[in-house]
Amino acid sequence: MKASPAHLFKWTALYVVLALSPLLLVLAGPLQSTRGFWIEFGVALGFVGLTMMCLQFAITGRWRTIAPQVGADHLLQFHYAAGIGAMVLTLAHPVILLLAENDYLTFLDPSVNFPRAVALTLSVIFTALIVVLSLWRKQFKLVYEWWRLSHGVLSLLVVLIGLVHVLQVSHHTYRWWQQAYITAFVGITVYSLLQVRVVRPMQMKKRPYEVVNVKAHRGSATTIVLNPVGHDGMKFDAGQYAWMTVGDSPYSLQQHPFSFSSGETCGHISFTAKPIGDFTSGWRGVEPGTRVWLEGPFGAFKLSKNTDTRAVFFATGAGITPIMSILRTLRDHGDMRECLLVDANSNQREILFLRELEEMEKSLNLKIIHVLSRPEPGWEGRTGYITEDLVREVIPGDGQNTDFFMCAASKVMNLVEAELLRNHVPRHHILSERFDIV
Repeated sequence: MKASPAHLFKWTALYVVLALSPLLLVLAGPLQSTRGFWIEFGVALGFVGLTMMCLQFAITGRWRTIAPQVGADHLLQFHYAAGIGAMVLTLAHPVILLLAENDYLTFLDPSVNFPRAVALTLSVIFTALIVVLSLWRKQFKLVYEWWRLSHGVLSLLVVLIGLVHVLQVSHHTYRWWQQAYITAFVGITVYSLLQVRVVRPMQMKKRPYEVVNVKAHRGSATTIVLNPVGHDGMKFDAGQYAWMTVGDSPYSLQQHPFSFSSGETCGHISFTAKPIGDFTSGWRGVEPGTRVWLEGPFGAFKLSKNTDTRAVFFATGAGITPIMSILRTLRDHGDMRECLLVDANSNQREILFLRELEEMEKSLNLKIIHVLSRPEPGWEGRTGYITEDLVREVIPGDGQNTDFFMCAASKVMNLVEAELLRNHVPRHHILSERFDIV
């Protein structure tokens, strides 16, 4: 299902209502005495910052109801932007209160109330750490698995400290039903974390997979082929992805999302990746028989069921992976819809699945444009990078009956999406899958 404007509006509106719900809750009951505009404004920011942080757990809960309607790419981008907004509001809360009234320094004075002072000071430090490590994780050379753990733990601690703080101060939430709502709101959203880290792995443990083959490709890419053990396997749509954990147990910090590279009906599951980071760098050393655990499928990067709808694909490097899943499925189903692929790489050796793509160009209604930034001598194809001119060139005359798929580096995807929109391609006909967001 595509991320239509109606779906995006519906879920965005629900998010806004939930984020503002504590303020609406305060207004629903008799107000305590007001304390001046800036103090009340700072308190309001604190309420909204807390609820937005709670909603961050829900956004990343991999709920099948939301993701197919919004799209994984939109969801992740929103999570990133909303997270920064939540942190800013949370940090602005104490700053505004302290600037408005010096007496609020007593909240941070250990001689007045030691546990409160320590908890609130730590919440400020933790919030700042969340922002710094999220924005500059790579500069700090923090391994993704440890960043993800610290991100979740620090966020959870800030939320719990915030809940206790609201219940203790209770200036605008002094009635039992107001406190019950805030507590339930925090509890339900934090339950999303337990779902991902406890409940889902418990379910995955009943459905193991094992590695049956490891294929080294030209260049540096590797494909891992899996078969289910003791069950029928996972049904997925071409273009979707799953979270993968390799090892004896699904309870692991090492959990990463990968797009399926196999077709829907080939009888096995395969994933293909290039060595980016510690996890994928070790793929060629994975032994057959190794246990693998999958959670999924997820994603709305899928073809229309209408075979009259054309498809234009943009890929760079390993971004060809979900597109290969789609093309293989088209081949298996004998689907001859019109397709065009723009595949950008550094050189010929780095073109993933080159021979298979050449065969598909003959067996499918498929045209391929390879673009190489550093071609070897003798290359007669396109050189350079994906540009606005190339995007305009491949937009069919009737762009209204065409879906555009992008799986590439963010810089390329931003360029392609902007050019498509400038050329009046409806936003819900643009499907994207970023592979360098985390």
